[in-house]
Amino acid sequence: MEYNIVITGVGGQGIISATKLIASAAKQSGYNVYVGEVHGMAQRGGSVVSSVRIGDVHSSLVSEGEATILLGMEIGEALRAQNYLSPDSWVVTNKRKIIPLNITRSDNEYPNLTDIENQLKSTTDKFISVEAKGTAEKSGAVITENVVMLGVMASTDVLPIDKEVFLDVLDKEMKEGYIEINKRAFKAGFEKGLKAFN
Repeated sequence: MEYNIVITGVGGQGIISATKLIASAAKQSGYNVYVGEVHGMAQRGGSVVSSVRIGDVHSSLVSEGEATILLGMEIGEALRAQNYLSPDSWVVTNKRKIIPLNITRSDNEYPNLTDIENQLKSTTDKFISVEAKGTAEKSGAVITENVVMLGVMASTDVLPIDKEVFLDVLDKEMKEGYIEINKRAFKAGFEKGLKAFN
């Protein structure tokens, strides 16, 4: 069995951290793991795509149409990565819109939220779209928005990784003073995901 997670968003949203946390949780669960290189500009505001492949895999490359989960930290970037989806894929995306400079400095328009969601749903009906920023703030720090999204992703029960393993990884890998905030963010995201899809 193999699981392919494509993580997308913009620089500054904690995509690299989220990628490492997923990989660590998969390793701790006893699975073979390959992490794809980050593509794009990881500096603040640049488009970023990374991947984690789990299970019977032998490279870090996720081909078009082969994502098990597309985890979108920013919804426009999730749409940009639609080519990774199939009807069997899950989309777990933040409703957050961060309009890139190439749009703000041109006559182009950023699509509206409903249009983006409908476009993603045209590929798969396994779709969760949540507002993560407010949940992160309530958990204690807006920078935990990426961890909220990990919690939402974990709520789908698609990956062979127990919720408690993610929490244990947060215990081990977060800096002192940020552990409990991140664990609250993950749990809040998990609950948000359950409510969004059920």
